[in-house]
Amino acid sequence: MIYFLQDFPRRTVLKETISLLAILSFIFMISQFYFTRGYRTIERKGKMSHIVKVHKFIGYVFTSVLFFHPILIVFPRYFEGGVRPVDALWQIVTTLDNSSVLFGILAWFLMIVLGVTSLLREKLFKRYTSWRWFHGILSLLFIGLATYHVITLGRHSDPAMEIFYLILLGGGVTVLTKTYLSEKVKKKGQQKWLSVKQELQLAEDNL
Repeated sequence: MIYFLQDFPRRTVLKETISLLAILSFIFMISQFYFTRGYRTIERKGKMSHIVKVHKFIGYVFTSVLFFHPILIVFPRYFEGGVRPVDALWQIVTTLDNSSVLFGILAWFLMIVLGVTSLLREKLFKRYTSWRWFHGILSLLFIGLATYHVITLGRHSDPAMEIFYLILLGGGVTVLTKTYLSEKVKKKGQQKWLSVKQELQLAEDNL
């Protein structure tokens, strides 16, 4: 609704389709924070195994779409005069003095790392909790850089769209942070209880 109500000159159908695909892919990547056990609302709506499957599906599909994002944004130049697509792409990836472009490149690489480590999780991490922390922190870095890139460089990032992005992101970060902190507190409580049990057992043995 925000996209179609925006007041800006429309471009060709191809360019607008590519833009809309990038916007939807970005939004779906933010939505990953909500397809977790930390978001109690969705957890009550279905089995966690089903939610995890949706999380994986969204991740793999839209990571694949965003992987081709640099190519897609220069693709329309095949049908236009002027700068060739390859030259336009090279100009983009070598523009390192622009923070918006640089953050976009860094986010793109982090996204690839997220996808690869998710596919190879069992081979790279012995403990599931270690991978979860790695995945969560890397996700925050990726989405933070990507959000800056989208807001500062995205053609359709008007105030309404920016507010929508930030609300969605803020809620997702809150869900993730609350989940990890609550698990850490729970783990400390379990360790403290085990320590108390050991002390009680030792006291009984000395009686």
